[in-house]
Parts: sequence; C-alpha cells; structure tokens
Amino acid sequence: MDVGVTLEFIMEEKLAKSVYKALLPETIAPATERSKSKVMIEGKKLIIEISSKDFTSIRASINSYMRWIKAIIKSIKMVKKYGYN
Repeated sequence: MDVGVTLEFIMEEKLAKSVYKALLPETIAPATERSKSKVMIEGKKLIIEISSKDFTSIRASINSYMRWIKAIIKSIKMVKKYGYN
C-alpha cells in the first residue's frame, strides 16, 4: 500500500525561498529509502510532497520536515535579530 501526503505552508516569499533552499538537499539524498519527498515553491507557498509504503515512515518524515522547518525559521530569526542580513 502506498501512502502520500502534501504539506503546504504559506509564508513571506523570501522566507519560503530560504526554507526551500535549505530543505532541497534532503530530497536529493534522503537519509532512508523508506519514503521519498519533493519540495516545491509557488510564490509564498512552500509545498512538500511525501510518499511512502507505510504510515510509520510517512509519519517520521512529516515530523522530520516539521522540525527542520522550525529550526530553519528559528535560525533565520536569530540571524536577523543580530543583524547578519
């Protein structure tokens, strides 16, 4: 059984591009072959498509992407806060 999920995030266009660029390497060389993902950007919308053969690995992938996005945004905020634009 194949399962899939699409995650869509709306954010400032510049932030969406930065998050997209940071996530792209994970789609090229994933840590595991249990799931596959694709990251796309459409203006202010960041889109992540994840597919897998089981619910456990798709849940793990969703959790990973959510943590990565949170860390990326937090890092960007810290850089802006201290003026390293």
